[in-house]
Order: sequence, then structure tokens, then C-alpha cells
Amino acid sequence: MTFPLAAKVDVVGKNAHPFYKWAAYILGFGTRPKWNFHKYLVDKNGNWLIIQLHYSPISGKVKAAIAKSLQL
Repeated sequence: MTFPLAAKVDVVGKNAHPFYKWAAYILGFGTRPKWNFHKYLVDKNGNWLIIQLHYSPISGKVKAAIAKSLQL
């Protein structure tokens, strides 16, 4: 990989990372992160599976979304 996997960045406001600005523009203002562990789940084709992911990565909802996207 040629990009950092994790770094501390601003997610809201004028100094927000470009990804979060783009996501808010594409998905709507209400999809902005509201807490430190907000996540987006995107499939291999770039489709948004879960936009406001306030679930544990091992929750049933997350596992089901991943399985559906992989057609398991």
C-alpha cells in the first residue's frame, strides 16, 4: 500500500480531511461523523453498505452487510 492506514485527522469543520468533506457532500450533511469511532462500510466496488456505522465491527449487522456484499 502506498497510503497511511491510520492517522489522526480532523473529521468535521474547515480543517476536515478531504475524504470526510467529500463523503458529507456525496452522502449528505447528516452522514458526518458524530463521534470518534464513526465508520463507513464500502464494498469492493465502492458502493456504500452502511453509512453511519455505530456498530462494533463484529456485530451481526456488520457481518450480514459484509456477507451480502460478498454473496456468502
